[in-house]
Amino acid sequence: MTTSGAHERPRRILYVDCFAGIAGDMMLGALLDLGLPLQHLQDRLALLGPLDFELEVRRAARHGIVGTDVQVRLDVAPKATGSWSFTPVASTGAPFTAPSHDDHGRRYREIRTLITDSALSGTEKGLALAIFDRLAVAEGKLHAISPDDVHFHEVGGVDAIVDITGTAIGLAWLAPDEIVCAPLPVPRGTVKCAHGTMPLPAPATLELMVGADVTAIDGQGEWVTPTGAAIATTLATRYGTIPSMAVTAIGYGVGDRDPPARANLLRLIVGTAPSAGPSTDVIIETNLDDSTGEAIGHLTERLLAEGALDVWVSPIQMKKGRPGVTVSVLADPGRRPFLERVLLSESSAIGFRRVPVERYKLARRIEVVESAFGPIRVKVAFEGETIMNQAPEYEDCRRAAEDHRVPLKDVFADVLAKMGKA
Repeated sequence: MTTSGAHERPRRILYVDCFAGIAGDMMLGALLDLGLPLQHLQDRLALLGPLDFELEVRRAARHGIVGTDVQVRLDVAPKATGSWSFTPVASTGAPFTAPSHDDHGRRYREIRTLITDSALSGTEKGLALAIFDRLAVAEGKLHAISPDDVHFHEVGGVDAIVDITGTAIGLAWLAPDEIVCAPLPVPRGTVKCAHGTMPLPAPATLELMVGADVTAIDGQGEWVTPTGAAIATTLATRYGTIPSMAVTAIGYGVGDRDPPARANLLRLIVGTAPSAGPSTDVIIETNLDDSTGEAIGHLTERLLAEGALDVWVSPIQMKKGRPGVTVSVLADPGRRPFLERVLLSESSAIGFRRVPVERYKLARRIEVVESAFGPIRVKVAFEGETIMNQAPEYEDCRRAAEDHRVPLKDVFADVLAKMGKA
């Protein structure tokens, strides 16, 4: 038996350290500070089509800490693919003053069409739409209207489309397995918005915080914007202090204001943790009684293709004696937003349940067995130095059986014999 040297990669964890709050531009700036290539961001944003904006990226400091400041400049001449400028400047810490402009906003149905019809990847679209979905539902609830009819004002303009879609692009590039968020800071005071003077947190922001962990702080002003709240609460799989991990990268996103009492920064911390041992995953479930077998089979394939750890379908009896099924999806928390989007878009479901679960898994590696039918990969599970289980990879065995025109069970038997398990 020879080993391929292939091991499961450690789990990548992203910690959103919003000690001074979170906004869309701060999140995008922190992702760029982490290493998201500016050219990659430019190329992906261009896939949204013509939008009248310019993206300015520069280095700036808050209380002596240097990070990346992102500003979306509006009221520029429309361009075929948008326009970007990168201006490295001295880190003086002076606040950036954005030009005044009229932001007429968009209705959610327009934003959804813009993103859906773009050439972005499925992952990028799914995450951007999941964030905007949360905004639309929160605003719709406050104003008693359909989410499709919500007219976003501040969060519906080009700047928020760029912030949210850019964040989705950055997270697709980073590909974290889990996103943990610090409790969201909640100050007192008021804020002026399109609907007038509102208490803090603003009503839409507070609605988005339902289910999240928050912490009261002794401060004034808006620390968490609606866009920032939507991003944090869509992405976070749990809230709390920084998890145990080996830190590999840190990025700072710079906020617009530079108040004397705090460093107005968002900090993103990336680290790795062993793939073996306990993990906090999530089961997403929905009940269906109006779907065909073909539709459920397609849904299962799509969920697995989008990164579900496992998918299973259980028969149930629903209201009025109707037969139905429960579709259960086991997911890494980092894949949850994408899988929830697939579940809603590819089935007749109008909602779902989330159940956090503790999952224990053994460390794994791939070895190769030289069988009578060629090399076959074997998944080896172990704890410490002790091998707990070994299993031939089905696809390798199936392909070998087809190539050699022998029964599948013969290939399995030969591999197991070579492994000393016959």
